[in-house]
Amino acid sequence: MGELTTALTIVSLVVLVVLFIRMNRRLSRGSDSAGPRSVEQPVPVGQKATPWELEAIDAQLSSHRTSTARQDLIATVNRLAAAAGRNERVPGNADNAEIDHLITLVENQLQEQ
Repeated sequence: MGELTTALTIVSLVVLVVLFIRMNRRLSRGSDSAGPRSVEQPVPVGQKATPWELEAIDAQLSSHRTSTARQDLIATVNRLAAAAGRNERVPGNADNAEIDHLITLVENQLQEQ
């Protein structure tokens, strides 16, 4: 019984030493596998523009007035205006200046709130 207790104690000490060495390596200053010491701060929503969305909007603005992409953009602008509680709408054959004017009105209204 004494030999079993001694063997168990030795094995436990060896396991503890190995775990301590691993922990020391992961938390050391030169550690590559542990990752950064400071946690990356989250980026606030809305402050990160995705290029494909901007390119899609630019393509919609530069498309012909009767194209499907342009009609989708006008429908989106009208939905935004309705959600903001505005009575103005952009007609189906609106040019960029009309779209820009309504978006500016909606933005100004949101900034006032």
